[in-house]
Amino acid sequence: MVPIDTREETLIKEALAELGREEYQHDHYAQGAFLFALDLRDHASNLNILETQFHVAVDKVLDSNLRAREQIQSSDLPTGFAEEASRGKINLPDLRAREINHEYLLYPGKSLIHDIVEEHYELFCGQDGIQARLKEVYDDVNREFLLTTTILTAVASQSVVAFIPFAVACSYYIAHQELDQICATVATIEP
Repeated sequence: MVPIDTREETLIKEALAELGREEYQHDHYAQGAFLFALDLRDHASNLNILETQFHVAVDKVLDSNLRAREQIQSSDLPTGFAEEASRGKINLPDLRAREINHEYLLYPGKSLIHDIVEEHYELFCGQDGIQARLKEVYDDVNREFLLTTTILTAVASQSVVAFIPFAVACSYYIAHQELDQICATVATIEP
């Protein structure tokens, strides 16, 4: 697991509280995750984040959905979440907002989350992975925190705080979608 310091832990808890206070459906979290992924990719240089496997994964998802890419390019999506997080501020949008609630964010978001789980199958679904560890955690706050830190381990090779909005949206999606179901789906395509 990526080491989490006190500041990062506080920001994760703030983001979990902010996205957890509304009654979102799991699709809203997939849309939010992709919105935050685009924000990270598009503002990487401002955040001193080098191109990583994460950026390649985002582009791969867009390459497989050219219609979504076109719609995203012609839309005016909100941005700045990663930069705010890197400055120690969590300011996340309402994921039901009209400018976010679109299929062109939904399906790429689901694909990206599933791709991350597939890429890091052992971390998420392996015998000693997070799926097994979650069976011993009974309260939702600790489950989502543990999922968030696992996602950060998978995607944030640098600037952990900038990835917090993305990781939190993914953790809520996974928690609502049930990791067991995602692992079972990914296992069917694992070689």
